[in-house]
Amino acid sequence: MEAQPSSAGTAQEPSAARPAAPYALLLPLLVLVVGVVLLGDGGYTPVHLSSPGLPTALTSAVLQLAAYLSSAYALGVWLTVAFLRVRRGGNRLAVGRDQELQPALWASLQWGVTAVALVFVDSADASGQGLDTLGRDGAVGYLAQAAYLPRAWMVVAVLAFVSAAMALLAAKWEIVAFALPTVLVGVLAPALVTQVLVGPNHDFGGDAAMFASRRWPA
Repeated sequence: MEAQPSSAGTAQEPSAARPAAPYALLLPLLVLVVGVVLLGDGGYTPVHLSSPGLPTALTSAVLQLAAYLSSAYALGVWLTVAFLRVRRGGNRLAVGRDQELQPALWASLQWGVTAVALVFVDSADASGQGLDTLGRDGAVGYLAQAAYLPRAWMVVAVLAFVSAAMALLAAKWEIVAFALPTVLVGVLAPALVTQVLVGPNHDFGGDAAMFASRRWPA
């Protein structure tokens, strides 16, 4: 009769692989940091701004990356719950079961917190000033109204926290339908406030007006 192998001598099975998502975020972060360092003053001098310095530029870029990723994720969750989740029966318009909106809640909270931080950081960055400038009396208020981007982040912060509140309280599909345009406005707001021919995110309405004025002069 063959001896049975003891449990002590059996090899342990390898533990489950950790989720790859956190590591996947390192690549865009690395590309972002390298891009900001290599670009240097090139992102400011063409639009007649002095460079705020590498720490300010990096802080703004990293926070914007976090805001864009969290907002895109929140929007994706809302879209999934609204249109892709299969629902049948008399309760098909009920939402929020099985914590299906919890990812949107946490993503919206992260989005809102980063947007609040960007109100201050981009007040300096969008005006070509370093973060140390924010410590001066009256600097935050003056810089926040000197550029459109900080005010856009104020709107984004409000909409992000509204999205979080709706994710926490939503029980009907109608709330999800209302949340979608709310989140979409927050996603688009930072890209739509920049001036014509300044940076990659042109004001589409302004560009259309410029095109029309050149094609059909008064």
